[in-house]
Amino acid sequence: MQSVESQLERLVGSCVEEVAELHDYAQLYFEAGAILTVYGHYTVSDENISALQGADLERVEETYEHVALGFSMGKYLRIALRDEAYSGPEALVLRVYGRPTIVWN
Repeated sequence: MQSVESQLERLVGSCVEEVAELHDYAQLYFEAGAILTVYGHYTVSDENISALQGADLERVEETYEHVALGFSMGKYLRIALRDEAYSGPEALVLRVYGRPTIVWN
């Protein structure tokens, strides 16, 4: 069985094709059909998460406290994983076509 971290690492080198910021969550659409949905509190290097559109994912760091994604052009996305950082049942969901859905909760 693969770890969650290896699932995120699989996205390294992929481009963010689209970013959607909805009512209480955001979605990053990567090439090849991967979708990362962020329900928890997050911070980005720019003022708006939509600035990640067109950036390539270069590195992933995952701890019990957060997931940090480093993108091209010095951009980053940091997602808090502490219980108090999200209001729903999960903080983060990764959907990759043809693979099981991965949930951080």
